[in-house]
Amino acid sequence: MCFVPVHYQNHTLIFKLLSPSCFGLRKLVNICESFGIDWDIKFNTPKSQLATFGGKNPSGAVISLNGLPMPWVNSVKYLGVYFLCNSGKNEWSHNIRRFYGQFNNIMSVLGKGRNEITAIHLLKAYCLPTLMYGCENSSLCDSVKRKINVV
Repeated sequence: MCFVPVHYQNHTLIFKLLSPSCFGLRKLVNICESFGIDWDIKFNTPKSQLATFGGKNPSGAVISLNGLPMPWVNSVKYLGVYFLCNSGKNEWSHNIRRFYGQFNNIMSVLGKGRNEITAIHLLKAYCLPTLMYGCENSSLCDSVKRKINVV
């Protein structure tokens, strides 16, 4: 399954194209290009990426957008969640780093005379949603469950 997010200049218009083959993906990108020509839209090729889910990225397939080749990547960020392309699983290290960053910021602002109830309330309100974002739509493996339990 090939996947390509196509970005429109600096705006938030994002197309996600899915195809079971590189040939089909090439056809979908060509449709987007002709749509862009018809409606005077220039897609941002440097921000566009190609990924394969359920297998390795094809080494010989070059798919171009606006005459520039799009890079094949190993992970894709979609709605703040990183998906690993080979396995289709989520990458949780980014969420864990953000959790610790927010936690350390809260603790530094509260200072030495910390009110524990305030700290717990802020932790539940700001840090935990960051850590748990995206977990409802994925199955967690044992190592990720262990990391989240440690946090």
